[in-house]
This record gives sequence, C-alpha cells and structure tokens, in this order.
Amino acid sequence: MSGRTDPTKQANSDKAARDEWLRRVLAYDPRDGDGTTGRRLPRRAEELVARRNERLLAANRQIAEAVEAPSSRNPKMPLWGEATTGTITDERKASVNMILDVQFDEGFKKREQEKRDKTAAALVDDEVVQKAHENWPEWYENQDKHGDDIKAFVESVLARQGDIIGLASKPTKVAYPRFGESVTTSGQFDVKTGKLQIFGIDPDFQEFLNTLTHENTHAFQAKLVEDLDSGAIGPRHPDYQAALALKMNRDRGYISPDLSAQYNTENPKQAYEQQCSEAHAFAAGDEVSSAVVGKLNARLSDEKRQKNEDRTFASKMQLAERLQTAEQQEVQDELKLHADDMEEQLAKRERANQEEAKAAEAERAKLAAEAEKRKWEAEQDEEDFKMEQEMARTSAELAEFTAQIAAREAAELMDKHGMSEDQVTMFRYMRDKIPTLTPEAFMREDAALREKTALMETYSMSDEQAQMFMMMKEQRPSLTPEVFLLLLKST
Repeated sequence: MSGRTDPTKQANSDKAARDEWLRRVLAYDPRDGDGTTGRRLPRRAEELVARRNERLLAANRQIAEAVEAPSSRNPKMPLWGEATTGTITDERKASVNMILDVQFDEGFKKREQEKRDKTAAALVDDEVVQKAHENWPEWYENQDKHGDDIKAFVESVLARQGDIIGLASKPTKVAYPRFGESVTTSGQFDVKTGKLQIFGIDPDFQEFLNTLTHENTHAFQAKLVEDLDSGAIGPRHPDYQAALALKMNRDRGYISPDLSAQYNTENPKQAYEQQCSEAHAFAAGDEVSSAVVGKLNARLSDEKRQKNEDRTFASKMQLAERLQTAEQQEVQDELKLHADDMEEQLAKRERANQEEAKAAEAERAKLAAEAEKRKWEAEQDEEDFKMEQEMARTSAELAEFTAQIAAREAAELMDKHGMSEDQVTMFRYMRDKIPTLTPEAFMREDAALREKTALMETYSMSDEQAQMFMMMKEQRPSLTPEVFLLLLKST
C-alpha cells in the first residue's frame, strides 16, 4: 500500500466528523442538551466538551427567551407563568422542576463562596459593625435615641458587602417606609425601585444581619441580570451563565412560597429555598451572619455576652407582649364608650386578659422549647461529623469499585468489539443517554460515519451526495463511487 492514510481511520479526529457526532449525541436527549442536568463528557473528549459548552450557551439563551414568551415558540411547552398561581397540577409541577434544574456553574459558586468569606472578615473588622454588635440590645430597646446609629450600621453592612460582591458601582439604596412601627423585623429588596426596604429591626443582631446580607445579595443578582440585558455581560464573561440562570429564575420563572407549599406539602419551603436565586441569598445571609456573630461574640467578655443574650431574650418576649398591650388598650377604650354596661365590659376584659395570658405563656414556652432545641442540635453536631466521615470513606470505596468495573468493561469492549479508547469513551457517553444502545449498533453507526467522511474526502462528494451514494449502494452493492459520480454528471 502507499503511504497515504486511510481517511476512514481518522474520521473521529476530523472537525466535521466531531460536529456530526455531537449533533447526533445531543439529538438523542435534547433535555440534556439544553444544560439542565449538568452532565459532562469524560476528560479524554476535551474538544467535545468545548463544543458542547458553546451549544449550552446558545440553548440557555433560547430558554431565557422562552420564559418571556414560551407560547409563541412552542404552544405545548408548559408556561412558567402558570406555575406561580392556582392549584398545583402535574404540568405545573413539571414547570417547577424546570426552574429547579436552573442552577449556577461551579466557577460562580466558588467565587461567591470566596466573596462570602471576605464579606464576613470585612464586617468583623468594621468598627460600626463591632459597635452595633456590642450595643444591639440597647439600640433595639431605644430605637428613637439610636435610630441614626442603626441606619449607619445598615449602610455600613451594605457598603462593605457591596464592595466585595460587585455593587461598588451601584450601591444599594435603603428606604425605611414604616421604620419603628413594625413589631417584627422585615426587609425586602424591590427590583423595580432598586431599593432595600426595611420596615423594622429584629431584637436578635444575627437575624437582622442575616436579613441585610440576604437582601443585598438579591440586589447583586438584579445587577447581574441588568448587565446581561444591557450587554455588559456577554458569553465570554465568567458570570454569563449565572446571569442567565438568574434571568430565568425571575418573574414567571420564580417559585413563590405559596407555589412551593403546593409543590411539596411535606416540605413546603424546600422548592422556594432551593431555586438558584433564593439558595444564593440564603447562603449569603446564613453564612455571613453566623461567621460574623461567632467571631464578635468571642471578643466580648463572658459577662457582657451573657448580658446581651438575656436582654435579647427579654426583647423577644416583649415583642409577643406588645400585641397583648394593644389589645388591652382596646378593651379599656371599649369600656369607656360603654360605661352604661360596665359589668359586661369588665367581664369581657377579664376574658380577654385570660386569653392574652395564655398566649403569652404559650409564647414563652415556645421560646424555651426553641432554646432547648438549639442545645440539642449542638450536641448532634459531633455525631453528624462522625457520620459524614464514615460516608466519605464509603464514597471513596464505591468510587474505587466503580473505576475497576469501568476499566474491565473498557478492556472487554476493546478486546471483543475492537474499539479504540476514543470509541469506548463515546460509546459510554451515548449509552448513558440511550440505555438500549449495544456495542454492535454503535460500531455500525461509527463505520457508516467513517465511510461517509471517506467518500467526502476521497471523492470530493458533498454531504448529501455521500448519503445518496450510501443509500443507493444498499440497493446495488456493486455500485462504485466512480460510477455514482458519472451518473450524477450525466443527470
């Protein structure tokens, strides 16, 4: 034979052939092709990985557009908007599943974890935060006197976190529409106004810090989507896929608490908290507040820390009693208005006082039970740690066992069916999507693709001509490429 390489032997390394393979592989399971399951090709198929990622970006853009007007593209596709209202149905459950499949890439998760760590460290070293932590019971109890201190603390937390997470160019604005009037803490970031609205503060410093960092993370999410829409974040930007995910998880793509409760009655908050935007915000609030309070508590003397804890507990009790006081005042006003029926009104007041006393006692019992529960959970931490270690060892053993099985299977495929290492890799990938795929069927398809590529390279046939020749050859086995080309010219 001459020194020329057989074109059928290099089909798998050819660009056109690789694209053809990838097109066929993704066509077997379009849902995986749109990136919702997050599967990845083996390390040996690096070039395929790169091409697949390019296709995922395009698919993500299509899904984001479908959120805005899905019915215009596919009338059969469940509208994400239907998932936010009404009684849950199987179709709407499918819509919720789609939303939960939208998650952040690992690179974004790693960067956000680093931001949370930096935020916690920055807040621990912030003098305003230190002062607020040390004096929070006093500030809460005397909000009229320390209103400016509280607002300065809010501004400092948002600014410190904002500089780290990516809001330096667009600091979060704060509004206090009913500050000091609400009996419980309440905070909400309004995407339309771009403001964090604070209606009241919590007697627990950690809970209020949690609220601030949680809602400020929503502000950062809004900026990512805004930058995506304006073109400031493009396909090559490291936050591109995260911004796409957040865009899909807005408006019609958002799982409300009500919908979450309908979706899973046994765990009503699970879907709401696991959607990417809320999981991201909860992680920021929980991790940052816990880390900051833990380190700042360690700096306080035991006496000061205990004193603060006692005052915080007392303030929580007062929250429950404030409503009772208001109700008692209402009863007194009622007595004044109906002086002619004082005896009856006094009886009503007594009944009301008894009910309020029961409610107060119930609230005290609830708080005591919560304290006991926290103590019990702390005792379980050590046991959980030991269990996690055991699970890690078991996972390592399972991984080793799986690798051995994979190696034996690869050897069998190469020995019995004559596959190369690249063919083994591709066969396994396709079999994950088509469980019924056999090695024989895979090799026949591979051979057909090699033959078509060889015809295109050797005889300069187009893709359509090569496919036509292979179809005609099935009917006329004696047909040669040369005769086929002559036939084409004659017609």
